[in-house]
Amino acid sequence: MTKKEKIAVWRARIAYAAEKRRLFYEGGECDEDGIRIGSPGAQFAIEVFRGNSRPKWWPVQDFWIHVGKLKAAIRAAVPSLLYRDPEYKVFPAANDVENGADVAYDRSKAKALWANHWWRESHGTQHARIGIQNAFFDIGCMLAGYRCDFADDDVRGVFAKTDEGEYVLDAAGDPTLERGEFLYDEKGNVRRDSYGLPIPHPGTICKEEWFVEACNCRDFLFDVDSGADFFQHRWLIRERLQPLEEVKRDPRYPSAVRKRLKGTETLTGSPMDTDTGSTTEAVSRDQEMLRYYDIYDFQNDEFLVLPKEGTENQNEEFMLDGPMPDGMEHGPYRFLKFTENVGNEWYPIPDAIDMALINVEYNLTRAQEFIHRDHSKTRYEVLDGTLTGDGIDAEEEMAKWAHGPDAAAIRVSRLGGIQPLNKGQLDGSFMRATPQIAMDFNEVGGMPGEMRGVADSDTATQASILATGAEIRNNDRRDNQVATWLQEIGRVLLMSGQANAEMDSLVVEKVIEQTGVAPFRAVRLTPEELQGEFEVTLEIGSTQAKNDPRVLQQIQGLLANIGQNPVLGLFKGLNKRLLDGMGLDPVLAQEIYDASMAFLQSQQKPAQGSPEGPVGPQGQELGQMLGQMNGAAGVASAAAGAPTGAPVN
Repeated sequence: MTKKEKIAVWRARIAYAAEKRRLFYEGGECDEDGIRIGSPGAQFAIEVFRGNSRPKWWPVQDFWIHVGKLKAAIRAAVPSLLYRDPEYKVFPAANDVENGADVAYDRSKAKALWANHWWRESHGTQHARIGIQNAFFDIGCMLAGYRCDFADDDVRGVFAKTDEGEYVLDAAGDPTLERGEFLYDEKGNVRRDSYGLPIPHPGTICKEEWFVEACNCRDFLFDVDSGADFFQHRWLIRERLQPLEEVKRDPRYPSAVRKRLKGTETLTGSPMDTDTGSTTEAVSRDQEMLRYYDIYDFQNDEFLVLPKEGTENQNEEFMLDGPMPDGMEHGPYRFLKFTENVGNEWYPIPDAIDMALINVEYNLTRAQEFIHRDHSKTRYEVLDGTLTGDGIDAEEEMAKWAHGPDAAAIRVSRLGGIQPLNKGQLDGSFMRATPQIAMDFNEVGGMPGEMRGVADSDTATQASILATGAEIRNNDRRDNQVATWLQEIGRVLLMSGQANAEMDSLVVEKVIEQTGVAPFRAVRLTPEELQGEFEVTLEIGSTQAKNDPRVLQQIQGLLANIGQNPVLGLFKGLNKRLLDGMGLDPVLAQEIYDASMAFLQSQQKPAQGSPEGPVGPQGQELGQMLGQMNGAAGVASAAAGAPTGAPVN
C-alpha cells in the first residue's frame, strides 16, 4: 500500500467513525418545530445536567422552571462509586516468583509505592471522579501518560543553519549539527525519522513525570464495528485541536513537515476579524489552530499523526509515521461504560438519557403548574369613569384599592363599578402528576430519594429496602466496573514507567507509627525495581466510605457475637469472608483469631488460689474487651442481637 493509499484509508475511517459519534451525541432528528422524532442522544442529557432543559418549542414569553433532579442523582451516585483515594496493590507474576521470590516481592512492593505516588502527584482521584461522572452521560476516559524535560547540555544536538535560516547540509545531503550529537540506535547507527532525516540527540533527561488525567470522550473516534470490548478494536483515534504555532515547535514531528503545516480553523471556529489595527498579524497567528488526529493502529503496531487537511503545498502526508511507542498495551487510554447496549454495539446507552427525559417532563409539569397558578390570581374589572368625578383623586383611590389596608374606604362615582373577575380553576391533575413523575425518575435512575437526602418512602422499612437495592447496584458498579477500570489505569501507568524511566524516583512510604519514629519515610526507587511481570489490584475497601453507618452496625454485630461465643473467632475463613463483604481487609481475621485463641487458652487455667478452681464465665472478659473497642456503643447492639439466645452483656 502506498503512502497516498494509506492516507486515503485513514481519512475514510475517520469520516465513518465521526458520523457514528455524531449519531451517538445528537440522537434522532427533530422536525421543523424542534420536536424530536427519534430518541435523544448523549448531548441531550448533558444539557439537562447543565440546566438547559427548556424545549425549543416552549413559548419564550412563558416562564420555565428547572428542577435539577438529574444533577442531584448524579452527585449522589458518584461518591458511592469512588469515595476515597484508591490504593494500588501489586503482585508479581508466577514466572517472576519462580526466578526468586524475595526479589519478585520486593519489586512488587516498589511498583506499588511508585504507582500510588504518581497517582497522588497527578491528583488521580479527582480525574477518576470526572471520568466516573462522565460515564453516566457517555463514556468515562482516562489517560496514563509520561512527559520529561531535557537539559540543554553538551550532547543535545542543534542543527546548523545559515543566516537565512536554511539548514547546512553535508555531502550526503543530510543536515549537519552546530553542536551536540545525533541520536544513535543499539547498533551505533544514526537514528532517522520517517522521512529519512537524522534525529539530533534531545539531551540528558533532567526531569521525569508520569500522570493520569480525564479526557473528553467526544475527542475520540472508535472502531465501532469491532464490538463492545475495547480490547478487540483494531485502532483508536484521538482528535486534537492545538494552536498551529505550538505544533510547529513540537520536536516530535520532522522539521520539514512542520514548515509545511497550515491552519485548519480559528480559535472560535470562524473566520478571523482582520480589523484589529496594527496587531492583525500577531492576533492571526495566535488564533490560527490546527486540527489533527493521533492514530493508534493496533493491528500494525503503528502510531500515526494526520492533519485534517493537506499541507501548504496541498500534499497529503502524515505528520508522523512510526512504530507504536514503548510501554503501551492497546494504547494509553482506558474507558469506562456503565450500561451496555443490546447486541455487540460499542457505544452504550447512558443512564442519564432516560433520567433526563423524565426530568424534562417533571420540569414541564412544574412550569405548567406555575403558569396555571398565575392565571388564578384575583383580577378586577373597572368601568370607565368609576374613579372620576368631583372631589375624587383617581390615583389616590386606585392606590387605596390596590394596596390599602383592610376595610379601606374608596370614593367612587358609581356603585358596582369595580367587580372581581372569575378565577381560573386549578386542575388537580397537575398536583397528582408531579409525585408520579418523581417516582418514575427514581425507578428509571435506580436511585431512591433517600440517596439524595429526600424522604420519598412512607415507612422506614420501605426506605431500608430501597436503600439496600440501590446499594447493591452501586456495589456492583464499584467492585466490578469501576475497580477494573482503575486497575487497568494502574497497569498502563506502570508499563509506561517500565518503558520510560531512566532516573530514580523519590517516594514516601507509610510505616507503622511508633514512639520516636515518624509515620513515613522517604524511599528511592530505581528503574530496575520497576521491571518484571506484575498484576495490579486495588486495596480492598480503599474506595469505600470509612464511616458508613451500616458497616459500623455490622462490625458491632460481629464483635457482639464473638464476645458471647469466642469460639466463633477461630473460624478464620468465615470471618475473612464476612470482613471482605464489609469492605474491610480480610487480614483482620487473623487478629480476631489470635484474640479469641488467647482468651480461650486463659480460660483453661485454674482459678487463682485453687489448683482445680472453676473456670470463669465463658465470654465475659472477651465481651468486655470488645465492648471497650466499640466505644460508648459497646457490643450491646440491638440491631445485632444475640444469636445464641444469651443476653448481651
